Amino acid sequence: MLRRASLLATLFMVASCSLFPSGSAPGPLRLALIADCQYADADDRGVRLYRRSPAKLEEAVSTLAALEPDALLHLGDFIDRDWESFDTVVPILERMPCPVHHVLGNHDFEVADERKLDVPARLGQAERYAAVELPGGWRLLILDGNDFSYVAWPEEHPRAEASRRFHREVNPDSPTWNGGIGPEQMEWLRRELVRADAEGTPVLVACHFPLWPDDVHNLWNAEEVRELLCAHACVKLYVNGHNHAGNYAEREALPFLTLEGMLDTETNAFALLLLEGDRAELRGFGRATSRVMQLRPAR
Repeated sequence: MLRRASLLATLFMVASCSLFPSGSAPGPLRLALIADCQYADADDRGVRLYRRSPAKLEEAVSTLAALEPDALLHLGDFIDRDWESFDTVVPILERMPCPVHHVLGNHDFEVADERKLDVPARLGQAERYAAVELPGGWRLLILDGNDFSYVAWPEEHPRAEASRRFHREVNPDSPTWNGGIGPEQMEWLRRELVRADAEGTPVLVACHFPLWPDDVHNLWNAEEVRELLCAHACVKLYVNGHNHAGNYAEREALPFLTLEGMLDTETNAFALLLLEGDRAELRGFGRATSRVMQLRPAR
């Protein structure tokens, strides 16, 4: 009897492997996207309408919640400055009836030095960069583009001087308001991509800073990170904020999407990303551009 049960279990495992092979098409995922809410209790500056961001965020939460996303991802710069700004916008996003994940933006660290190390926790993030399992068999890799940064570390922290040195050595012509990803995080990213390739797990990568096309807003070491992502078939899409105008381009068939920033102009900007199989559909609201993207197949 035990041998028969063992045989049946083995047959079931074989059948399961044939029905759901490694690298099979991923299931559906509905991901709400917002970039650069960037609230501050400050007067308007050009198209940057700081005090209107809470109302825009309220509208986005109301609209997106009704669409029943599996998760919401904010792509950095939740505030523009001042620790107290978090008290206005964090409770609004907490009304979402789904998990909320934050990418860290440069403006999120425009707070007093003694508060800078507390920013990730204030946004509900246990780590500055992380791997997150999502429905449909997807994995989200959240990168910290402020690993090296002029604003993300207290002045007395060793990483502050290391950031200035990294900028001088890697890309001194890039603005200081961008940031870079250091060797330790790069090694973590390599391990995660190798693991996902081996498992056949589709990966969505998110960071605050763009990698492609070439632009003044790009990560200091954008080329290094971009080449690593393009080399791994598990990576299906890269999404970011930072450039409020938005952008889109492909490199080696990998889509690089910059979502328009919520802060700018009277018109709101947010989106719902629908991922299934080899297709991604972005449903934009307000200034956010709608588009359909072809995803790379597994190699």
